[in-house]
Amino acid sequence: TDNGRSWSDPSLITDSSSIMPDEQYTFDHYQNQRPFLYKYNNETFIAWERTDVSNAAILVGKLSENGIVPNSTIIVSDQGNASRPVLFEYNGVLYVVWFDTRRGKESIYFAKYNGNYWSESTLIENNNSNMFPYPLVSSKDGSSKDLLFFFQEINVTKNRIDVLSPDITINKPSIRSISYILGKKSKQEDVEYRILFPEDSSGIKGYSYSWSENQFDVPPMEIQKVTRDSSVKLKAKNEGIFYFSVRITDFAGNWSEPVTVKYERDLSPPIPPSAIETAVDEYGMLSSNSFRVNWAASVSDDTMGYTYALSRIGDIPNKLASTKRHPLKLSEEEVINEINKIENDYNGYLSKDVKLSSSIITSNTSSVLFNSRANGVYLFSVAAIDEVGNVSKSYSTLLILNKFNPETFISSIKYENSNTGENLLSINGGGFTYDGTISEIYIDRDGKAPYDLTLKLKDGQFKVDSNIKISNLRFSSELDEGKYFVGLLHTDRGLYMTSTSVLTVSQNGTLKIEADYLPNPKYKNVEKDNRIIIRIEFILVFLLVVIIIVSIILLISTLVKDVSENKTVKQEVIFLLKGGRMALLKKHFIFKKREPSLSNKLIGFTILLVISIVTVITFQNGTNSSRLQSRTLSQGLQNRVDVLMESLSSSVKNFLPVENELELSALPAQKDAMTEIKYITIIGSNNVQTYEDINYVLATNDSDINSKIDSGEYVQGRVKISDDTILTISENLSNLGEEASVKF
Repeated sequence: TDNGRSWSDPSLITDSSSIMPDEQYTFDHYQNQRPFLYKYNNETFIAWERTDVSNAAILVGKLSENGIVPNSTIIVSDQGNASRPVLFEYNGVLYVVWFDTRRGKESIYFAKYNGNYWSESTLIENNNSNMFPYPLVSSKDGSSKDLLFFFQEINVTKNRIDVLSPDITINKPSIRSISYILGKKSKQEDVEYRILFPEDSSGIKGYSYSWSENQFDVPPMEIQKVTRDSSVKLKAKNEGIFYFSVRITDFAGNWSEPVTVKYERDLSPPIPPSAIETAVDEYGMLSSNSFRVNWAASVSDDTMGYTYALSRIGDIPNKLASTKRHPLKLSEEEVINEINKIENDYNGYLSKDVKLSSSIITSNTSSVLFNSRANGVYLFSVAAIDEVGNVSKSYSTLLILNKFNPETFISSIKYENSNTGENLLSINGGGFTYDGTISEIYIDRDGKAPYDLTLKLKDGQFKVDSNIKISNLRFSSELDEGKYFVGLLHTDRGLYMTSTSVLTVSQNGTLKIEADYLPNPKYKNVEKDNRIIIRIEFILVFLLVVIIIVSIILLISTLVKDVSENKTVKQEVIFLLKGGRMALLKKHFIFKKREPSLSNKLIGFTILLVISIVTVITFQNGTNSSRLQSRTLSQGLQNRVDVLMESLSSSVKNFLPVENELELSALPAQKDAMTEIKYITIIGSNNVQTYEDINYVLATNDSDINSKIDSGEYVQGRVKISDDTILTISENLSNLGEEASVKF
């Protein structure tokens, strides 16, 4: 009352009333210092340091005129050496802040008063020493308050005063699209996003999101997912624009502003192209079998490219075929009649919607070039593709090709063996029997007349098997050493000569095929080696183990017998002394008479051992011999299959891209080269531009083919194989056609 000019006598506060009931020491055992007073809710609280032996603890209690209120003292922290408690109030709640050494370095902690207990939290923990915290509550407008902490920070190089301000801000998250490209349309129903969280001083606690067709919808301020679950999977159930919004919150309670991305699901195909144009002759047939097809571009704004297909759907009459050497012989009226008949037969294809690949084949042009197509009736179909992969309806037109110019060429040369063991050559290629045949074969050093060796068909020096193969080529052993060109003389087209030397004759007359013409098998043996190898060491160890086991059994049997005999002898002695029947002795005597001798046992064991060893060795040798014979036979069969498969592969490579059905149909006849082969069936795509389905039967000589296809009657290139084994293989080779189209 006198403004502090006079004071009452001092009173002891940390007396027995400051000791909690469960403590073992009295108040005079402790040292108490650094008290701090604070009035909260009309009650006075006191916080101080109390030291036991070495480390100090932080205690808080209520203070009255008579000292500390009994049973009000609470130990807030007793970890490490705690120092300098400070009480303060923030937003109507009482707190105490201090620093201690529980981590080896000074760190700052605070506790919240909850009525009957204090809940502790970490304020500052880092690699520096942080000491002497002091809170400061500031206000700008009288209503909102900010809590700051000033403290001393000490590190290796600096000693400074820092301030810890409140966390009242949070940055926006980022959204990464997993299922589509942001800013682009998509046709997928399933949509997936990943949330990328920013750095935050308080740490990100969780987030909420919204998914709606209303762009003004925002996520609620309620945590829906925690940060460890950063992936969100959604569904766009209909075509339209959807909005995905995310907002995050930190452990300080701050919520970020929403971040929104747009997803547009597009299921509408673009408008198809139209007005296909090609160069034609006066009859409406293509002016060349190498031709360009042009079409009018789609008018849709989101068109990204086009897909197309050229399919051979039928043949033309041979009398319509025309070349420079063999021009049309029909009158104009006859040609027009034939063309009208073809159009009437195939116009039905134009009304069908051809299903084309969804992969863009061309994106920067509305035309395509085809080279050297075989004669026939073709259906060209084209469709537009938008940026999400929607394919428009196809637009189709009929193309009639009648001006195929065949060429003679050599693709490979191989050795063959005749029935008499004579070394022969075979030539694979094409154009051997189209509009004529190969009449002569030339072998020459420089590829120019006069030729070193001439072989003639009429003299039986070779055989033209088909349009793609010449066999039984007999060559002279009198050729000089060197490298030679090979030429083919066609009765209609004249001479074809290889561009490089393809045969080499060594000094002793041996004929070699140049490396470029050596076949490289495309088929590899994937048979797993399941041989079981039994080593002699294993046999010896096995026999040793058997001998040891038998010896142990004999030893145990002898011990048991000895024990039994001792027992029997004791019983006999008792019978002799006391009198009685000698049944056991008699039985034992009979048993001893029947027991084989030791020498007989040894002889029997030796015979059994010899028989076992001989049996094991004989079985091993027989097994090895059988496996060797089986391996030799299978390797020989595999080699012959590789040769035949290589020949078929080379032929199909030449004729499939040009859709030469006539030559393809002749290939299965090559099965006669191996008696083990029953038939040959060639399957592939009937559309060499897309290779979407490789199950069409292109050629076969299988008499039971009608039971293995999807329709009742076999038509070359028009029916699909339905055999389960073949379908399983073709599924594994679904990308083979596209790889081949890129390669060739």
